[in-house]
Amino acid sequence: MIIIEYQAYKFYTAVSSVVFVIDSCHRDRLMEAHSELAKLLTEKELRDALLLIFANKQDVPGAVSVEEMTELLSLHKLCCGRSWHIQGCDARSGMGLHEGLDWLSRQLVAAGVLDVA
Repeated sequence: MIIIEYQAYKFYTAVSSVVFVIDSCHRDRLMEAHSELAKLLTEKELRDALLLIFANKQDVPGAVSVEEMTELLSLHKLCCGRSWHIQGCDARSGMGLHEGLDWLSRQLVAAGVLDVA
């Protein structure tokens, strides 16, 4: 698994998954996040990569919910034909991180990328 900060790096050799983190408290930056994610997903080398989106800071009052973020970012349309999952989390406490990474590991095993033996 490789985690890419899109604006800083562009290393796409044998990438099987992408983890994209969004700050749920910055509603005004969701369109920027959508734009960056859309650019990332158009990269030919990432065509088959699994996508895990962490909606961080879900513990903060007024944070955009996972359901609302899914709608605002048009994830069903943007990620059509790709295996993806959005997981609410709080990076400070660790809430939701294990669930998201568990989803990713199950997908990697199912795709034959990760061997559990």
